[in-house]
Amino acid sequence: MNFKAAKCPSCGGDLQIPDDRDFVNCMYCTTLIKVRDAILLKPDVNTENLLEIAFEAVKQRNFEEAIEYANKVLETDIKNRLAWWVKAVACINSSSGDIYKIREGLAYSLKAYNLSDGKDKAEIKEKMISELIEHDLWMSHIDYLFEVFVAYGADDERIPVKIIEMTNAVISDNICKRRGNNYDLSEIDEFSEKQVKALQYLEKINPVKYIELKSKNYNEKNDSYSVRKSELDNYKTTVFTKLFGKSIIVTIIGILFLSITASFNKGEFNSTMFISFLIIFSVVYLIVLNLLSHSSTAKFEKDKFGNNIIFK
Repeated sequence: MNFKAAKCPSCGGDLQIPDDRDFVNCMYCTTLIKVRDAILLKPDVNTENLLEIAFEAVKQRNFEEAIEYANKVLETDIKNRLAWWVKAVACINSSSGDIYKIREGLAYSLKAYNLSDGKDKAEIKEKMISELIEHDLWMSHIDYLFEVFVAYGADDERIPVKIIEMTNAVISDNICKRRGNNYDLSEIDEFSEKQVKALQYLEKINPVKYIELKSKNYNEKNDSYSVRKSELDNYKTTVFTKLFGKSIIVTIIGILFLSITASFNKGEFNSTMFISFLIIFSVVYLIVLNLLSHSSTAKFEKDKFGNNIIFK
């Protein structure tokens, strides 16, 4: 029978566990423990010391050394949640905004999270989310925030609120630029979609907060809507006037000609028919003119503002 060095997960006592048993009793605290839950150690490896060195390295912002010592622990105990957490913290803090490095840190934090239970699980989640909320993140990190939100249960309102605040800053900035025709339409559309997604998540978690933020967001954009509507109305009036001005003389002559021609019945001029045809042709002309104006305005609206629902 072979034995492996281990530590009791309850009291931390040093044990020798037989490799052919599923359960053993700790010789110190008598707790019945699963062999797979025991902290298996390689000979002469002090996990506690290695973890202490790793955590101290994190405090001193020596993240490379922290990861090195965390890996040493994981070589002997792949299920050590503290070692995975050290790697997560070190990766995220040394990322310098690199989204791939940050995502690597998220993967390590989830390993620690899934290896924990109860209070430890809640503590890891709180630390991870609090750390993100307190940092000034880039717009490129919004998708990552959604990933963290979903990975940790999609039940913490702080993340969707953070996303809404971040997207508001971008949208508001572009609204200001728009008055000078120097705004990024694609950016407005992109971040408006992300904001709507965050609002949908928030509605499920905290309906009161959702209503509050939704109302605030739309109220802040009333000015934008007014500016947009004014631009569209001015453009439509201008287009209609141009179309009308270019064609009015020829159109009047044409309408009169058609009306007079259609009003002759057996060589005799019928004034009643003339008036009727004059009205009909004039109405048709105005309808066609309005359709052309509407088509031109719709194209202008699409090119200028896109299909951004936040302004509808």
